[in-house]
Amino acid sequence: MITKPLQIRFSCLNKILLFFLTAWVVTPKGLAAQQPAPAATSDLELGMTRTSYQELSNPAVSEIKPRSGFVALPLISYTPETELGLGGFGVHFFRLGDDPASSRTSSVALIGLYSTRDQLIFEVIPELYWNSEKWHIWSKLSYRLYPDRFWGVGDDTPESAKENYTENSPRLQFWLRRLLYSAFYIEGRLDAQYLAVQDTSAQGVLAAKSVLGADGGRTVGFGLTAGWDSRDQALEPRRGALYELSSMAWQRVFGSDYNFWEIALNLRQFIPIGRTHVLAVQLYGQFQGGEVPFYKMALIGGQRLLRGYYEGRYRDKQMIAAQAEYRLPVWWRFGAVLFAAVGDVSDRLDNFSLDHLKWAVGGGGRVLINSDERLNLRLDLAVGHTTWGIYIGIAEAF
Repeated sequence: MITKPLQIRFSCLNKILLFFLTAWVVTPKGLAAQQPAPAATSDLELGMTRTSYQELSNPAVSEIKPRSGFVALPLISYTPETELGLGGFGVHFFRLGDDPASSRTSSVALIGLYSTRDQLIFEVIPELYWNSEKWHIWSKLSYRLYPDRFWGVGDDTPESAKENYTENSPRLQFWLRRLLYSAFYIEGRLDAQYLAVQDTSAQGVLAAKSVLGADGGRTVGFGLTAGWDSRDQALEPRRGALYELSSMAWQRVFGSDYNFWEIALNLRQFIPIGRTHVLAVQLYGQFQGGEVPFYKMALIGGQRLLRGYYEGRYRDKQMIAAQAEYRLPVWWRFGAVLFAAVGDVSDRLDNFSLDHLKWAVGGGGRVLINSDERLNLRLDLAVGHTTWGIYIGIAEAF
């Protein structure tokens, strides 16, 4: 059974692409005018992303970048989770103190999205750099009124277990980063969220309160990350690596309704092949323990990891996944990618089994809409075991 049927006509897709590209062209000076270094990924795949230290130290960086400015543009997306989403994106960028024009900009971004599944998403994303960019703050205040689906917990939940619910949730994320040496940094994190579970299916396990987290509640956690980021560029890296090891703890002493913890490992490598082709590989793992509510568990699927599976189709306390993507130019501003991924979830590390391993393969097209930041409009089609999905968004999956 197909988890998510394709519900968008190709004629409609052409209109979407035309609308987005037209909006980019008529925006004053295009996206190149903003010069934000887009840093952590938002739910809409438009969070501002960190530029590597090599790019900062490059003496060839232009000194004619504006010290401040504002850009706004329409936002269009399509995923199996949201279906068609329409909204807007605006960013005010500026430089603190006497930082030179070649330095990365601080910014405040605003994002709003409404989907054909009656989902509302709002995000405010302030980001600051100071002291020659040795210090960096990224934060996000978001709100989601988000009809979603739940199949239960585990790596082999049947399609017949699907039930509906609505997530009503404000959330605050705050990251404070200190660059210590070369590309090595440490980062403190705060994650505070209140989630109400509403509109549950009458005969489902959420309505019966038989799953931890079915009552919703507060989760307040603090954590620490150590990382190495030698990518030549954040949005479309062509060489370098990003290695991160993170730990988080959500505890009642902080005001959380649940006691649980998480360790996450994120390893990405970007290997140039010839002058213009790139092989990108990623290994990702989440390892949790304690009283983990269902909405904080590790997830398989979405437009970042194991594309083709509905995000949250499989969830549990442990998750390991790997993916590879081959990226190549085609003509002018157009490119193409081929990708493959494997992964799974489990309740314990020693319970992972090849029998239930999830896989996905696919390909897609790219349209370069900002050559300065190498920002792409992305269209991907992914196929997994008895499932598939189509994705329209901004920036690469990883």
